[in-house]
Amino acid sequence: MLDESIPKYGALTVGGNYSKVAEGLNVESRRVSKPADIIPAVKAAIEATSAGRPILLEAVINHRH
Repeated sequence: MLDESIPKYGALTVGGNYSKVAEGLNVESRRVSKPADIIPAVKAAIEATSAGRPILLEAVINHRH
């Protein structure tokens, strides 16, 4: 399925910093680009949502073809 979306929609060329969008909306966010940062980000998300606050978790990945 992903292989079809690459040429059709340019799925691997779409980018952005969605954490910055969340910041602009006054929403807490965590941008994760290293595996070691995943668990702390998830813990922060659990804490935020438990307190009734929205949070965005953004995972930056490198797709190798």
